[in-house]
Amino acid sequence: MASPLFIFTQSPSASDHVREGIEALLACAAFDMHPDVLFLDQGILQLIPTEDIIGTKNLNKMINAFEIYGVKTIYADGKSLLNFGLQPEQINPQPTILHESNYAQLITQASWIMRF
Repeated sequence: MASPLFIFTQSPSASDHVREGIEALLACAAFDMHPDVLFLDQGILQLIPTEDIIGTKNLNKMINAFEIYGVKTIYADGKSLLNFGLQPEQINPQPTILHESNYAQLITQASWIMRF
């Protein structure tokens, strides 16, 4: 059975859509839909650990809950990592690094796609 694919391209502070997207992903996972997730462009910045800010939900804590909810397949764009000067060990959770040539296969295998 194909899995839904969530693609995050916006920075964590871009809008509330990012948080809503993560909440939707966690809801899918809670209902055993086994979603995959791809972080690319500025979306890669969501994987950088940050401090708690009073009055806001910490996206990192939500992202680190992926495993608890059963989200097993997390991908990150290798070019985006390079563009932001990041090494894979600087981000959490540790994703599988993909390159543009792998996107088509990932997208065609998805049952449906949401982009935030």
